Amino acid sequence: MTTSSKKTTLSEKATTVEPKSVPTAETAPRTVEGVTPSENVTERAPEMKKNDLIDRIIAKNGMKRKDVKPLVETLLSVLGEAIGKGETLNLQPMGKLVIKKTKDMPNATVTVCRIRRSKSL
Repeated sequence: MTTSSKKTTLSEKATTVEPKSVPTAETAPRTVEGVTPSENVTERAPEMKKNDLIDRIIAKNGMKRKDVKPLVETLLSVLGEAIGKGETLNLQPMGKLVIKKTKDMPNATVTVCRIRRSKSL
């Protein structure tokens, strides 16, 4: 019976380690202290811009863009002012938006909100 006396070298033991991808500001999910992300959310949803909102409203009710655009701009302005004042918004079916904290920064005001929506939607 013959036995092999082959020695294993260090290079043969080495395994390839893949570098971990480092999340960037665009790909990393934003977290708020004390708030756990929803278990249902697996990836970041696309961003809706004002024109996207206008297009969706037009698609739902068939109104003309020239009629919808001023209404949307006024609505966003009023909502922005209310959030800026720290008001709680109870706008069903969107839900109830509560201002948790605000912080004045050099070029903006950061507002942390919580939105509570009914499960029936």
